[in-house]
Order: sequence, then C-alpha cells, then structure tokens
Amino acid sequence: MINKISFSTIKIKQLKPKEKRYSIYDTKTPHLIMFVYPKGEKTFCYYGRINTRYPIYKTIGHFPDISVEEARQIAIKIQDELNQNKNPLKNSKIDNKYFYDYYKEYINYKELTLANSTIKDYQSYWNIHLKPLLEHKKVYQIDAELLQNLHIKMKNTPYQANRVIVFVKSIFNYLIKKKGYTGLNPANAVELYNEKAKNIILYPEEIGRMLQTMSNNKNTNSFLWHMAILFLLLFGARSSNVLEMKWSEIDLNKLLWIVPKTKNGEPKKYLIPEAIVPFFHDLKKYKIDGNDYVFPSKKSKSGHISSVKKHLNKLLKKIGIERHIRPHDLRHTYGTMSALSNHSPSIIQMELGHKTLNASIRYVNLSSEMITSYRNETIEKILSGIISMPQLVNHLNQPQYDEDTIAGQILNNIFRPKIVIPDKFITRDKLNEMYQEKFKNDKDQKNKLLKNIQK
Repeated sequence: MINKISFSTIKIKQLKPKEKRYSIYDTKTPHLIMFVYPKGEKTFCYYGRINTRYPIYKTIGHFPDISVEEARQIAIKIQDELNQNKNPLKNSKIDNKYFYDYYKEYINYKELTLANSTIKDYQSYWNIHLKPLLEHKKVYQIDAELLQNLHIKMKNTPYQANRVIVFVKSIFNYLIKKKGYTGLNPANAVELYNEKAKNIILYPEEIGRMLQTMSNNKNTNSFLWHMAILFLLLFGARSSNVLEMKWSEIDLNKLLWIVPKTKNGEPKKYLIPEAIVPFFHDLKKYKIDGNDYVFPSKKSKSGHISSVKKHLNKLLKKIGIERHIRPHDLRHTYGTMSALSNHSPSIIQMELGHKTLNASIRYVNLSSEMITSYRNETIEKILSGIISMPQLVNHLNQPQYDEDTIAGQILNNIFRPKIVIPDKFITRDKLNEMYQEKFKNDKDQKNKLLKNIQK
C-alpha cells in the first residue's frame, strides 16, 4: 500500500525511522516523495518516468535543509522541464562520461582495501556480463530497465545475476558518495532473486573416514594438498587465505597466524592451537628456496597451490561421499560445529572472520585466551568422528601413535590429552538430532545463526 500524506513541517518531523528505508508521497504535489532512512535521515525526491515503465528519481534535498514549499517548487519545475522534452535529471559532468571509465576508477579505488580474490570477481563480472552491454554507454544511458533485462537474462544463475547487479549498484554508490553524483542509483529498482542458503557440511564420522584415508595414503606428493584440506577444516578460514598462507605470517612462538588482508579488506588474526603446531613443522620440509608460501607450487603461476578441489573430490570419492562438497563447505563445517559447541553468534563471527553479524558484536570484548579456548573446542568437535573408527579406537591403549600419519599426529596432539571417548559416537543422525534439539524452542535464533554461518 502506498503511503500518502499532505507534507508539512510538523507531519514530517513526526515520521519515525524503520528497519528499512520507506517512502511517503505528497498528496498536494504530484511526483514529490520523501525517503525516510533507518538512521533518521529524511530526503525529498522527485519521482517520474521518461519513456520507460521503470521509475526515475532525482534527489531534491534533505529535510530540514530544504523546506516543504521549496521542495514542492523544485518538483513542479522538474516536471515542467520533462513536459518540454528536457531531461533535468542529467548531471552533465558525470552523466556524459562513459561508465567504463568509472568502472576502472572504482576498481583502482577498491584495490587498496579489498582482497585480490574479490577484485578478480569484480573483473569477472565486468568482462563476462557487463562489458558487452555497458562498455560504450554513458552514465545517463544506464537505467533500471537496462539492468532489469540483464538480470532476467541471467535468471538461470540467480546468485551470479544478483552479484552482477550489486556490483553495478556499488559503482553508482561510489559516484554518489565520492564524486557528488546527484542522480539516484538505477540498480536499486532491480528486484533481486531469492537465494536458497546452502548448508552443506561434512559430518564427524565422514571427517574420520577422510582423515583415515589421508593417513593411509603413501603418496608423499599428495601431502601438501591433504594438509591444505586439513587446514581449511581446522581453521575455518576462506580457501584463498589458507592457500596463500605465508611463513612470514606465522609466529609459532606466539601461536599466531596473521592474514594481512581478508575478503572484507581487513586483517584477520587466527590463534593457532598447540595441537596444530606439529603440522607446521612437517610443512617446513616442503619449503622451496625463495618461496615464502606454506603450500608452495612450482607449477602454479602464483607460486602456491591454487586449488584443492581436485584432491578433495578424490578423497570424498574414496570414502563413498556422493553429494557435491566444495572446499568452502569445509568452512561451513567449522561454523556448524562451532554452533553445536554452544558458541554464540559473536564467537562464530570472530572464529570465521565475518565483517558483520549483529549489533551486539561491538559490545563483546574477548581475550586471546578465551578465543583460543573456543577454537580448541570447535576443533575437538570437528574431529570427534575420527575416534569412531574401530582401527583407531584399538590404538587408544598405546602410549604413542604413528607420527608419520596425519591421523596419528591428530591422536597424539589432540585426542589423547583432551578427548574423553564418549559412550555413543556422534553419527550423522545424532548430529541432526542435536542441532534440532538445541534450537527447537528458538526458531528465530536457529535461522539467524544458520544464515550467518552460511555466508
């Protein structure tokens, strides 16, 4: 339902902000509307159409800097010019430049703060989807209808379609905030597709089988890839950060791994549990002179292993897992296990390095010792499935396990000093049962937590 009132200073002051931006139409002046933003800002805008079924807006000014009467006069003037086939919405300095120029400028601006992987995604959006359509168009020629048609054309890949539109939206927001562009963002008029959240994880007994398969592998050439997979699982970090890990970022004395720049453009500090330290010592045997990467590669142009997808698929196939699991799903596995360890959303945010989770995170002040403890709990939960393997349970009475195998190292450094063998091993059905039981009385918290784990 369209909200309409007769604009007046008193009535506008009485408008309260909501969780999302909303609009109010003036009953006295056609095409004059007001946007009320969540932080309380109130902006007069002109609303109209120029030979298109999609809306066109022009910002008039902010209330109370501009009075109601001034806003009405400007809206009437804009409509008069439109009736004379003039376009008062054009901003000559910006509108007449090619959109491609601002795309390059935006990329250069963001390269200073965003991770290389994100920049590559942006460049891919442009080269594959946007360049054929927008390279030779000026800013004023890009409207909601053009973007809507592109979005519809990509309907078979809704996630990708949404990312492309959001990228265009970001460039226009850059023009508005940094360049003084007075037009509104045409991407705002495109309704994004609903995206089904994926919750694909490895279950504890599957992790156990995967680790046992790693330990039985006599091919030393696979060691680096297997360790990269294990680190993805134990750190819960993004694939790009793990594969680009450098020895200069690792301090085994302080048990710290400092990622200089993550996907959100900020550094991230990971506390290394003592149980993982032996793995780093083994990885030092694979160092290449002049190469600082923890997972080096002589074949890759980047100098490090570029992907573990092939080796992960081989491992999963060997243990009989048929569903499609990506390297990023190991991060989902970490987040889910953290939730099952009764960690709050704010703790999960710190463990996974999410930029935002909810407003309460700003009030959380945790020490390094506390985060280390939480990470140890999550790792124990992740690896609990390995002790359900009969071959490994038989070894629990022995004082030491085979240090030449990954599974043996895990048992020595994690399970023996810390894990008490449960009477009943955690199975996939049991895990689902625990998850449902934990949140059975709090559906909102369950959905909220799931949504943020799956980012």
